[in-house]
Amino acid sequence: MQIWNLQYPRHTVPILKRKRTEDLLNFLAGLAICGPGTTTEVAKFVMHKEENSSKFHYSPTHAREKEGVFFNIIRDRPKANSDEKYVGLESRGFVKKGYKINEKNKRVPFYLLTLKGCFFALGFEFDENDMCKFIENAARNHLYFAYLNILIHKTSFSFVKEMFISPFQKLIKDGRIILNGSVNFYFPNMMYVTIMMFQDKLNKATMQWHIADPGGLKDLEWEDFEGSKEIIAVIKNMPPLQEIIVEEESVIRYLYPTKDAYDFYMKYSNKRLSEISLLSIILEIQKMYNAITYGI
Repeated sequence: MQIWNLQYPRHTVPILKRKRTEDLLNFLAGLAICGPGTTTEVAKFVMHKEENSSKFHYSPTHAREKEGVFFNIIRDRPKANSDEKYVGLESRGFVKKGYKINEKNKRVPFYLLTLKGCFFALGFEFDENDMCKFIENAARNHLYFAYLNILIHKTSFSFVKEMFISPFQKLIKDGRIILNGSVNFYFPNMMYVTIMMFQDKLNKATMQWHIADPGGLKDLEWEDFEGSKEIIAVIKNMPPLQEIIVEEESVIRYLYPTKDAYDFYMKYSNKRLSEISLLSIILEIQKMYNAITYGI
């Protein structure tokens, strides 16, 4: 059974046209929520979710079967009675493989979402709790989501959803995000809708300012106007503008201050891909904010 609904129209994602789509979706959603994990860990997580939402009962045997299904979804394998092969999620760029030492002191593979996989996961109809878990997990190896994770704690989930998530999900529902090929094509759309949301918020706050103080005589602050407080928090939690221009490494250090966090990011990130999207959005928001602020 499919546990999480998906907003992507099927024609926009080639992997949705294959067999066993329910298992594929459950694996990607499970990996998004429970974080980097082995096929065993994701299988157990998904099956417990199935148990909570149906009369299905979890058993170790079923878990091993599910683990095998997930493993076959990830890897490339020959198609039965054909010279063709099935291309798995790893080769298609949705997941990435790493290795860790398990509780039996054995080196085992684990999997985590690539940036392309994270964009796909944004199409799931997660509730607030699951969406926050997903963003927190994605933050471990993607700058863009690391920044969103900070903003959730500095502002609110509803604000981050309104400004960064919902606009992108609308593009998904409208069929304007085609998850086939390079994820570079999604950055302009993602940046554009986010910038438009911020511009609308800032324009409304500016209008409120002029209405409240048309002569510019009152001692007002941006925080005095609806919607502005959270935008101020966004600006304050951006890496300094001059550091972004001079050295992109400073952005990584800012978002991953500990050695373990930094090392994990450097090992499993898409690096330049996520940096480009984040830096573009940060620079545009700061320029827009500065222009409006200095214009009042």
